[in-house]
Amino acid sequence: IAFDAKVGTRSEELFMVDAGEGAPRVTRVTADDGAASKYPDISFSGDRAGITWFDMKDGNEEVYRQNADGTGTATRPASSPTCGWTSGP
Repeated sequence: IAFDAKVGTRSEELFMVDAGEGAPRVTRVTADDGAASKYPDISFSGDRAGITWFDMKDGNEEVYRQNADGTGTATRPASSPTCGWTSGP
């Protein structure tokens, strides 16, 4: 489960819930940098997962991606495509 929320952070940040065996574990995915991180989307392939989201940390809305292995450990730094776009007119 992935969601965005402003819970003990300066702006909306992304959180993931591991609801596997044992008690659910909530982990913040994005840094508390004061810029909104919203609208997460998760995909799975075998024992790997990827999450994408919109982030405003560079002053405009860009899509970022983070990959993780089956344990939830990031397998690469969060990245944004070189061509971003802004929303609005």
